[in-house]
Amino acid sequence: MSEQAASWDMMDCTKQNGNNMANAKQVLDVHVSKGITVAQSNEHMRNWTEKGWKRATDLGNYDPTREHLNFEVVSGGKIRPIDKGRSIPERMAELLHKRGIKDPNEGLEEPRFRTVVNIIFGGSRTRMQELAFGKQEVDFEKGADNRHIKRKSEIERWAKDVYSFVCGRYGEQNIAAFIVHLDELNPHVHCTLLPIKDGKFAYKEIFAGKDKYEFSERMKQLHTDFYAEVNSKWGMSRGSSVSETGKKHRSTEEYRRMLSEECSTIEENISRHQQVLSSLHSDIRMAERRVKGLTSMVENLKKEQAEKEAQLSALKNDMEARKGDAQTLSAEKEKLENELAAIQNKLADKQEKLQTADRQLSELKENMDAIQERTEELKEEAYKYSRDVHSKVDSLLKDAMLENMVNEQDFTILSMYHSQVSKQDPIFDFVVAHFNEYAQIVGKEQVSGYLIGLNNSYIIQLCKKGDLAYKDRLGRVNRDLKEVYSGITFGSLSVLDAITLLSDATYYLYKQDERKFFENMDKYLAGMGDKAELEDYTQSLEDLSVAYNGNLSKTAYTKSIVWITKALEKEMSPQLRTRLLMMMGQCFQSIDNKEKAKQAYNQAFLVSAEISDKMQMKQIQETIQQCLLGL
Repeated sequence: MSEQAASWDMMDCTKQNGNNMANAKQVLDVHVSKGITVAQSNEHMRNWTEKGWKRATDLGNYDPTREHLNFEVVSGGKIRPIDKGRSIPERMAELLHKRGIKDPNEGLEEPRFRTVVNIIFGGSRTRMQELAFGKQEVDFEKGADNRHIKRKSEIERWAKDVYSFVCGRYGEQNIAAFIVHLDELNPHVHCTLLPIKDGKFAYKEIFAGKDKYEFSERMKQLHTDFYAEVNSKWGMSRGSSVSETGKKHRSTEEYRRMLSEECSTIEENISRHQQVLSSLHSDIRMAERRVKGLTSMVENLKKEQAEKEAQLSALKNDMEARKGDAQTLSAEKEKLENELAAIQNKLADKQEKLQTADRQLSELKENMDAIQERTEELKEEAYKYSRDVHSKVDSLLKDAMLENMVNEQDFTILSMYHSQVSKQDPIFDFVVAHFNEYAQIVGKEQVSGYLIGLNNSYIIQLCKKGDLAYKDRLGRVNRDLKEVYSGITFGSLSVLDAITLLSDATYYLYKQDERKFFENMDKYLAGMGDKAELEDYTQSLEDLSVAYNGNLSKTAYTKSIVWITKALEKEMSPQLRTRLLMMMGQCFQSIDNKEKAKQAYNQAFLVSAEISDKMQMKQIQETIQQCLLGL
């Protein structure tokens, strides 16, 4: 999430002497972002479940038995235990609300504005440990029990000095959180700061300056001032900034944490983006159906209008020619006029609604275009991120070669960092070669799941590209990956047969060979028998729709009906059942079976009543009604 960062030398004292502070240097690290996530807040506050703590200790050197030593500094420079009742995003929202300041990222699908500056304050490890624990014997080995350790007053006084420094420079009212961690190897402060000036967010004015050179100078000055006002009296030297030395010292532990944080952030961004896309696709489908339904209604009303106008014209001619009883004709004329007026009112209403629906659909499609454009940008960002991570991992591997990474902690890092496979992949091959060792350490299921996920996704990637190299990759399933895939069942099919059928189906799908796609999928589903899961059907239907952009042949629609029928036999949520029934209605409608389509839509309407979200239920029911009207 970081946009800009200024980091200073974090190297610990090379000559560790408790009484010698000659090498004790201050640490100041500035990161700006477009907000703060709940996950990041939980990390700062240690607001973790037992599972969260396990994951944290797997990835970094956190000590749960020292967590009680953590504290925060609040308004007035008061020391108190960390208040976990409100997340940092909630605190931020509350601060802004009280001051009548709007978060510029509020309501945006993707945040665009830099609204949070996170500053880490600290110093060389030996000096910070001395401030925090004094002469107490702290066991820094993983799994150690340090519940007896007490927090020293020196760390509190130092933290209050840092707090005072931030208040004087940026304003106490702009501090959303000021948390001190004593449960890691190196005690430090996390200050979450809102870059606000004169009631407005002003990151560029406060921090960035007009260009990178001004930013660099400001960071150097911040470093100098922090030393002069705070750390000079706490036995630390200023040290040299990265911009001055061109060096960046990081331990293996720091790389692990850095990778963990970056992976978490990118996963959150991708997840959010996928949710937006999925929602947008669904909204467009619903909007298209609404437009189609309203268009049909408008056309029908225009026909009725024309018929009534013709009837009225004929009646007027009869009246002028004095054909029939004048009173009867007059009454009939009044009736027709009223009916015509009612039709015209309905028509005007539906035309207005159609205009609105057309506009909404147009806006949704514009948003889709923007999202698709953003997707390309994300791909580029992902590529840059990949290159960056590779360079960082290279640095990590200089300290810890692959042979030294057969342990639970480093497996977690590898599984987070190494999320896709390439043709020549030493990391994937290394984990495969040491499969049994990793399985003993972290569990066979976890290691198998990681390797299978990588291998399968790579095969599918090749299939979609039309690259027959996927067949070579399949060959490994019965060779060096045999043990990895053992224990997985596919009904009456062997593992290799099942994966081959799915791979071939995908290959032919993206080759637009509909016949061979269905041929392979039917063999797979037949082999799975009763073991076929709901996702086997829904994923195939989704893949089919994506590959053909929703424009299927009548044969494909007929085949889809069979799959939907099988899928509906499974347990599922009312939302998914409603969606499948609507899909079935669309399939029947596309093969001109209006009676069956009507039955499916009516059934979908009944099932939709079980949806707990009433707003969603209403929207879906409106769409179903429009589909029915369009038959």
